[in-house]
Amino acid sequence: MSRWDGEVSSAILSLARELALKHRVYYWDHPFSYKDLLSNWNHPGLQTRRESLMQGKLTVKKIPGMPDGFRAVTPPLTLPINWMKPGKVYERASRWNDHILNKALQELIRRENIERYIFLNSFDPFFFRKLNPEPMPMLRIYQSRDDISQEAYIARHGIYLEREQLQAAGLRLATSRLLREKLNRPETPVVTLPNAADTGLFSRALKPGPIPEDWPLPKTGRPVIGYIGSLSSLRMDYPMLSQTVALHPDKDFVFIGSGRFEDRQLAASPNVKLLGPRPLLSLPDYLRAMDVAIIPFLCNTLTSSIYPLKINEYLAAGKPVVSTAFSGDIRDFEEVVYLAESPVEFPELLNRALAEDNETRRFQRTAVARENSWSKRAQAFEELVGHCLQNTVPWQA
Repeated sequence: MSRWDGEVSSAILSLARELALKHRVYYWDHPFSYKDLLSNWNHPGLQTRRESLMQGKLTVKKIPGMPDGFRAVTPPLTLPINWMKPGKVYERASRWNDHILNKALQELIRRENIERYIFLNSFDPFFFRKLNPEPMPMLRIYQSRDDISQEAYIARHGIYLEREQLQAAGLRLATSRLLREKLNRPETPVVTLPNAADTGLFSRALKPGPIPEDWPLPKTGRPVIGYIGSLSSLRMDYPMLSQTVALHPDKDFVFIGSGRFEDRQLAASPNVKLLGPRPLLSLPDYLRAMDVAIIPFLCNTLTSSIYPLKINEYLAAGKPVVSTAFSGDIRDFEEVVYLAESPVEFPELLNRALAEDNETRRFQRTAVARENSWSKRAQAFEELVGHCLQNTVPWQA
């Protein structure tokens, strides 16, 4: 569901980048619909694809800065159908979209001379419900990244379509333990493959370097508390953040991420700065300027199944982390992360995190992050694939 040039860092894109160091990886855009084209005509992401989309072409291209094995794929336009109710009309339209995508996949196979391949659908159960290219994939994989029932727009069809994808897959992955437990069935067992971090990239924040030109704060010596990620009110505990900012007028709070910052009164606070999303490769420079990184998540059904991408990025940068105890997966980091058991405790832990920061603790944090690198996750992924294929053929480009 994450496009290769999306506004925020993406776990599946990071895994694809790592796998592309050794294999050919064709990373498909979440398909654009005719509605997307018309309503986002001037959006930069659409402008670069507009001509080929209007001509109904499949585009395959190398991306500067990506490994040689990485290819970005944009399929032709699809019908916008998520607004429909489940039923015959939706099913007919869904089959048409799959016809478009299977035709594009067949063209890709022919154009790129692909003889053997693995097919991975990462949290986009609305497409490729039926696969019918020649040849068929050696292995079909489905990966779930969030509790799909907790976001109304994608839950409309996502709940039953995800179950359908799990049944069709030969390997089923979930990014957190609780998510695996929710999806696991005796007939369709699910394996946990957690998110990770590009530790080499984020460790740049450990070394002296430039502060971004758009950094909104002067060099005053005031502590900087930072957050990088989604600003969705489904995840962010805005009442707790408001209380935290009010209790720490001596500190500055910087938020970097996509989505609408829901608390406008909080956004107007003199010690709160909103930067919007920033490219992945620039994030270490922003983290370098932060003294403490935070994960101020709500404790709810959605977040309980999240293994946050940002935790290992923060730790790789050596930063003290204050987080709510929103999931079992975040509790695995309690030796190197300050976990707040209540909204009252969260603001109290900021001063402790600042006071206890030292070289030894930074080393401990980075050591944990190195065990959760994308290179290790890619290795685990390959081992799972090899097991599913029963070692009958090597997995290679």
